[in-house]
Amino acid sequence: MILQKARQLWEDEHPQAAGGAGPNVPTVDDAIPQVDPQWNPNEETSLARFRNYRVYLIRAIKSAVPRTNNIAKAMSLEQEKHESPSHWLERIREALRKHGGMDPEEPAFDTLSKVQFVTKAWPDIRKGVQKNEK
Repeated sequence: MILQKARQLWEDEHPQAAGGAGPNVPTVDDAIPQVDPQWNPNEETSLARFRNYRVYLIRAIKSAVPRTNNIAKAMSLEQEKHESPSHWLERIREALRKHGGMDPEEPAFDTLSKVQFVTKAWPDIRKGVQKNEK
């Protein structure tokens, strides 16, 4: 999965390599080999290939491996004392998108953000919101 993603990244960034255009642009099989390429790290050209290979593998790991959701981190936010309600709500929404993996278009997103807004707000704001709802 990771090697395939690295090869895909290489091909996306080097479309001319697919056609074999240019002696300075290695093909995907030369840049991201699927078998042991027998590179010698004591040679400058092989060392450069190792470094390039490492860069693409790291990028592939970051983009190919799915991120885990941490809804507890999104729910652990608390309103700061002098934070405006609009800024507080925006922080909640951003945390739910980032850590909860939630889609802002889902109805559950609005419900969860409203509940979080009321339950974690400063007491004076919470009382005002609850009073307005009655």
